Amino acid sequence: MLRPGLRLVARALAAADFAPVRARIRAEMGGPGRRSLDLGCGPGLFADVFAGEDYVGLDRSHRNIAWARRARPGAYLVGDPCHVDLPDGRFDQALAFALLETLSDAGVATMIQELRRLLVPGGRAFVFTEVTAEDGTARLRRFLPGPPPKRPLASLPRLLGAPVETFKSGLLRFAQARLRWD
Repeated sequence: MLRPGLRLVARALAAADFAPVRARIRAEMGGPGRRSLDLGCGPGLFADVFAGEDYVGLDRSHRNIAWARRARPGAYLVGDPCHVDLPDGRFDQALAFALLETLSDAGVATMIQELRRLLVPGGRAFVFTEVTAEDGTARLRRFLPGPPPKRPLASLPRLLGAPVETFKSGLLRFAQARLRWD
């Protein structure tokens, strides 16, 4: 298994340092005074977007969390994204990047229920998932660390209960959905 830092570098090279993803996260979630949860934060890939804010990253991997604690701003917890041991209404917003690739459909439904519990009324969640490209770059995906995309794009709106937008980040293609509960 690659070290978290090396995994991050390999994926960042293929995704143009996640600049388009980062720009979308910053546009949607950046701003002072927000309490933010990053489910499946990995080694704190987007923690710098929330620097100086109330940011909590959660990941299943002890190794990722240990690396993030040393290298990134924010607070970090090891835990299950479907069963977060934090109080109801603790966050204003949540990010789930590259988490759907690791969950079954039932797990996604459970994660969405958990997000709803963790967010204040009117809170919002932004979900990003990699989708298979039709332009031949799918072969490249075999050489990248991390789980590959597992769902067809057409299934995502039903699964997430929200419209989905697609965009490219480097050689990779992503889908984004905005979830909001009033």
